[in-house]
Amino acid sequence: MKRCFGVGKEAMDILSQSALVVAITAVAWGLSVLARDVRNKLYLGYALLCVAISAWAFFFFLSRLVPGHGWYAFHLLANLWITPLALGFIRSLTRLQDRPGRILFDFSWISALALSSLLLLPGKNPSWLKTLVLFHPVLVVAQILLMMAVDFRLDRRPG
Repeated sequence: MKRCFGVGKEAMDILSQSALVVAITAVAWGLSVLARDVRNKLYLGYALLCVAISAWAFFFFLSRLVPGHGWYAFHLLANLWITPLALGFIRSLTRLQDRPGRILFDFSWISALALSSLLLLPGKNPSWLKTLVLFHPVLVVAQILLMMAVDFRLDRRPG
């Protein structure tokens, strides 16, 4: 595979470049939305989500560019915190007040805290922890499926 910058394994490839572009774009979108109105909760939620996505992509970029320096652990931490921020943004955007959505939202925060503390423990992390962290955003998919089920139920009502 041809590399753009650097020599050997630490060189910047197309995946690293893409991650850097995502990081720059996400932080720019988040800050531009936040600059409109700092007190708007919807704008604040979107900006926080964009910053988390930017951190996720930037730490992935650093872990590819300089492997073995712990950047991948920060990438995994950002991956964890994207989920509760995304669920909070979805709840704010759609003004959800349902009980299953609230349980999912609370579970995402509690699990992100628990998994973050496990990730920050010294030593090598077990493979099951990495699997849980990587599949944590499935909770966002579950929230979307819940919303689709409610819409489907409402569409099926007579009248």
